[in-house]
Amino acid sequence: MMGELIVRNLLHRPLRTLIGVLAIAVEVALVVLIVGLTSGMLTETAKRIEGIGADVMVQPPAASFLIGITGAPMPIKIGGKLGELKYVRSVAPALLQFSSQGGVDVVYGIDPESFRAVSGGFVFLQGRDMEGPDDLLVDDLAASAKHIQVGDTFKLLNHDWHVVAIIEHGKGARLFVPLATLQDLVGAPDKATIFWLKCTRPEHTEDVMNEIRHLLPGYTVRPVSAMLSLMTSTNIPGLQAFINAMISLAVAIGLLVIFLTMYTTVLERTRDIGVLKSLGAGRAFIVRALMTESAGLCLLGIVAGVGLSYAGRAAFHAGFPTLPIDITLGWILRAGGIALAGAMLGASYPAWMASRKDPVEALSYD
Repeated sequence: MMGELIVRNLLHRPLRTLIGVLAIAVEVALVVLIVGLTSGMLTETAKRIEGIGADVMVQPPAASFLIGITGAPMPIKIGGKLGELKYVRSVAPALLQFSSQGGVDVVYGIDPESFRAVSGGFVFLQGRDMEGPDDLLVDDLAASAKHIQVGDTFKLLNHDWHVVAIIEHGKGARLFVPLATLQDLVGAPDKATIFWLKCTRPEHTEDVMNEIRHLLPGYTVRPVSAMLSLMTSTNIPGLQAFINAMISLAVAIGLLVIFLTMYTTVLERTRDIGVLKSLGAGRAFIVRALMTESAGLCLLGIVAGVGLSYAGRAAFHAGFPTLPIDITLGWILRAGGIALAGAMLGASYPAWMASRKDPVEALSYD
């Protein structure tokens, strides 16, 4: 009986039910996509850094783990000293430059030979390796997003580059240029932002890091394998607060919509509630009926929200191939739980109000 009553109530006002479902769906999708976007970007960045294949990264003193946002204060001759250390097989200097031209990118200025020694080299999908001072390598995702082809001239950092290859993504940056050319462009001759080190064996990583700390006191020395654990929202100033604010906004939307939906439901069904009470239905039955209806409405919205999340991710990927959105089961369940809790809270007052209606007054309500 209860189930049939709930279904009939939801179908009685299909437009209102649809609006309630869509509101819950937007709430769930907003939570899933916001968290998925932030975690996806951080995880993807960390995986690209780890994909370089280095064991140790050396940065200037007090440098952030968010590489690319600092300058180039390190003399490149440090690389020679690092290469002389025991257990160090190869060293690759890199100059990193942030660019907002045509999108947000971190450009790597590299020496092809030393970078190849550390990373094992690029996987070329089209074209060839760098040979000239104006050669540019673009990974496949950036090429798709920016509509770049081999042979094109691409303007970057107010300089015209010749696109010589499309490479497979996953080697740190999406755009690579010759180190010497980038040094001249940004006014940092013989300077580097970071040094990538490859050890003779992975188990020698800690020994190499200790030697570097002794050689270069105060410099930032990190194992590349730790990047994935560092790239979390709690380590980024303000990011967790932004995520919490967006989740709170989504919860507020869902709570208000459920409250208004159930409040109008109670008003419209005042006579129905009076009939139920006159037939012996108690307060507990009325509250349970309305809360169950809210839960059913919320569950429909959660299912629609999951579908909306995947549709939103597909739309983002179609327009922005380099924008990763990581949708996980854990956050789907959390978003669903948040939506359900908000729905129950929003429906509690209308349900309590309905349970306290006088059956005589309810039956005479017009």
